[in-house]
Amino acid sequence: MNVLGKSRRIVGTLALGSSGPDVRELQLLLNSDRIRAGLKVDGKFGKTTHRALVDFQKRNGLKADGVVGGRTARVLGWSFVPGPTAPYKIRMDRPAHSETSSPLQVLGDVIYVGLNRLGRRVEDEIRRFGLSPNATHQLVENDLKRVIIPGLRERVGEFLNVRLTDDSGRQNETQRQFDVNLFRRSFIDGFDLFYQMARTAKEAGGNVHNFAIFLDRARQLERIGEIAERLLKGEQNPAITIQQIKIAFDTATGF
Repeated sequence: MNVLGKSRRIVGTLALGSSGPDVRELQLLLNSDRIRAGLKVDGKFGKTTHRALVDFQKRNGLKADGVVGGRTARVLGWSFVPGPTAPYKIRMDRPAHSETSSPLQVLGDVIYVGLNRLGRRVEDEIRRFGLSPNATHQLVENDLKRVIIPGLRERVGEFLNVRLTDDSGRQNETQRQFDVNLFRRSFIDGFDLFYQMARTAKEAGGNVHNFAIFLDRARQLERIGEIAERLLKGEQNPAITIQQIKIAFDTATGF
């Protein structure tokens, strides 16, 4: 379905960090009478453009990932040609310059900081469930602080340690793909654990409204795993991926 009816041909995806005439045209479309996003038309794909695109995707039944790929392009009225940039030919385990960290190290740092923030926010949420002191202590001290957040940090750390110490050749492609799938699975499992904890709280008489908010926060873990997977498969560049993960953690901790 073409909702805008304006023809354009783009080569490769548009996402956070993109810039140029295609982004400018995207901003103009999102500012059109039909959508009215109110964006600054500067040709730079930043956070406000990302949020406006996500809103547009949600309204049109598209995958709300903030990326202009084939399906989103068609709804915008554009033709889409896959770009030549994937997989990215970079060494994920080494920095681009001696004074910088490697993409994997930055990815790990962003996830560790985000998990700590999420843990603190979820703890606040649990304490507002209105549970008994014993039930609250069980969920916060045992489930959240001893199992869920440390478990996620440990699994992320194990994966990154393997990739950082594998000097580009000892793992074959099958093993690498298995590791990436396992990494993504860690975040899906993390959401499942949060869901189980929230159900326990609800069954113990917790506030139903807080339960829904709690799940919305935890659901961002699935999105973070999906975003990181694109980077690890070589389908998206590190700067875009890291920015998208920061936004996902901001969403998880900010409402």
